[in-house]
Amino acid sequence: MRKIVLSVVTAISSVLISPFAGCKKNEPTAPNVSQIRYDVFYAEDVRFKISVFAEKRESPFIADGNPAPLSPFVLVKLTPKTEENAENADITAKIQTNEKTYSAAFDFKPVSTARECRLYPEKPLSGGFALTLTVNGEKFVYEPKSLKNKAIITYSAAIFDVKKYAKGRLDRYFSEDTGEIRVKLVENDGFNYWLVEFIDETATVSFLVDARTGEVINELR
Repeated sequence: MRKIVLSVVTAISSVLISPFAGCKKNEPTAPNVSQIRYDVFYAEDVRFKISVFAEKRESPFIADGNPAPLSPFVLVKLTPKTEENAENADITAKIQTNEKTYSAAFDFKPVSTARECRLYPEKPLSGGFALTLTVNGEKFVYEPKSLKNKAIITYSAAIFDVKKYAKGRLDRYFSEDTGEIRVKLVENDGFNYWLVEFIDETATVSFLVDARTGEVINELR
């Protein structure tokens, strides 16, 4: 378990999951939230590793301590497995839901083979969607599966578990119109975690929460 936690923390430090799996009735709602990553979907074949991050986030998306209204957002991250499918290919993603189709082109990253594209659906993305990649004109269809476990706490519960753990250090994020909170579902080796970030104009402090128990298992500055 310690190795799992350390690998998650290391990955988060270097990069520094239906949504609402978020809030249950009678559960307090955290203020000043500027990002909710409520689900993570994954697909893989001989060509690519594909992660689809389903979110609600502010726009513009800036870590400035001033939260803006949330809108549905989807980030697709693509990692080619071979040189022929690598960074120079023209690649677009199309997500087909029961209601609509959304598409976008992948950007280029000169220092990384991983590629990303961003989509802005009208409604939060949930399960049961198809992802079509068009690579230099050739189409490949995937059905990414959710990596979110069933028996986990909500993102809102994770935020308040961190507040309790911090023993007053974070109270201003809940009582004042200052600072912003970001919360993201993280999956590692079948385990789920919530990464909860508190951001103001000068600093960011992050907490890794066990999504099954609500225990804060690490603090990152």
